[in-house]
Amino acid sequence: MLDEIRHFKTPYGTMGDLFDATDIEKVSKIYFEDKLFETWTYGRTVLIGDAAHLLLPSSGAGAVNAMQDAVILANRLYDVVPTSFETIKTALTEYKEERFDAIKDQYPQSYISAKLIFGHTFIERVLRHVVFNWLPKSVQRKQMIKDTAYRPQANFLPLAPKRGTLEIIPQRPSKRIQDEKENTKNVNAVAAV
Repeated sequence: MLDEIRHFKTPYGTMGDLFDATDIEKVSKIYFEDKLFETWTYGRTVLIGDAAHLLLPSSGAGAVNAMQDAVILANRLYDVVPTSFETIKTALTEYKEERFDAIKDQYPQSYISAKLIFGHTFIERVLRHVVFNWLPKSVQRKQMIKDTAYRPQANFLPLAPKRGTLEIIPQRPSKRIQDEKENTKNVNAVAAV
């Protein structure tokens, strides 16, 4: 990793100059990497956020995805009726299945964002200039619409009304609430008879 960033410019020369001037005992390593783990659940244990899918911090997507994970997990756990080891395991598996593809699609975007924001090579600087200065507003808007279309809400709370004009991806309805509505409908039908 150090070799990949030796050419980065700083006010004091390049990063390589700083590496060479620093005593090796005083160097600490912190790795920023992106990882998407295949296993998120085991029994009644579940991973969310960076523990399940580590995105590069430059895109800001890590915090957003952690909150979306929490909402989807809460929705799946709310639907666990009756509570048993198997129903909990099923809910945790459903959470992972619902979130995995959405997260997987964000990895290339996270990598590109990091290159655009922090890239130091000539090509990365040219690409940054083109994207931030010449990219048509229509392309920027299309990407923004795509990025903001997935907005899960807690099923067990009143859903926030849609106030904007952008389309949103519909979320999976709560099985528990649907069952309760069906039971109420059946009770009302029997009472009417």
